[in-house]
Amino acid sequence: MSSPKHERVATDDHDHDQSIEMQNPLRRDADDASASSDACDPHQPLSSGTERRRRSSADDAWQSTPRTFAAAACAVLNQVTFGYDVGAVSQCLQPIERTFRLTQLQTGFVTSALNFFAAAGALVVSGALLDRIGRKGALLVAAALLVAGGALVAAAWSFETLVAGRFLQGLGVGCSWSASGIYVTEIAPSAHRGALVALVDVAINLGIIGGYCAAYAIAVNKVGRESHVAPWRVSMGLSALPPLLFVLA
Repeated sequence: MSSPKHERVATDDHDHDQSIEMQNPLRRDADDASASSDACDPHQPLSSGTERRRRSSADDAWQSTPRTFAAAACAVLNQVTFGYDVGAVSQCLQPIERTFRLTQLQTGFVTSALNFFAAAGALVVSGALLDRIGRKGALLVAAALLVAGGALVAAAWSFETLVAGRFLQGLGVGCSWSASGIYVTEIAPSAHRGALVALVDVAINLGIIGGYCAAYAIAVNKVGRESHVAPWRVSMGLSALPPLLFVLA
């Protein structure tokens, strides 16, 4: 026989799951669509059985695994950029150092700048944006920062512009890290929440593998040389591709 304390804990957990699911953006979309359909035909109310079936299908729609997985996969595309940078920069450091004649201190700063500025992005940018423009809006801002940062790094003409590009990338990574985790948590049904939130880490690791392989292949095949573009610029510029896909998705 369960104690009253255990019953209260179970009730609190159930209420917490219900609270998160009621805040679910996908469910709000489904509820808005359902409400609009009711308003479209006010003179012909549905029978109770038909209404129950319609409500049930609306709940299934927002909770459906394929739709939720697709939304979560899009939300973590920005995190692929972080992983890609970790993998690609390991292949690009030496040519970057030769191009700008960097000292060891400058090389180390360029390498770690993204992580350093990501902390500022998580604390300042995402904190100021998440509650003001919402999770989707914060992710779009993060994508814009990542695209601008990747383009600036690829086109850098000095150490200062290189750091400026890394600064923008860091802000974008920090912002997207907070926003994507919260967004996925809110859209995921309680039964699949743990698995879907893990997509954030999966995206980072896939990005690391993809970045390392892409930078290696570009360096070996000297991609860009025919157009008088250093291969490392091509590798670093490709970091803008995942956030562009997120914006298009």
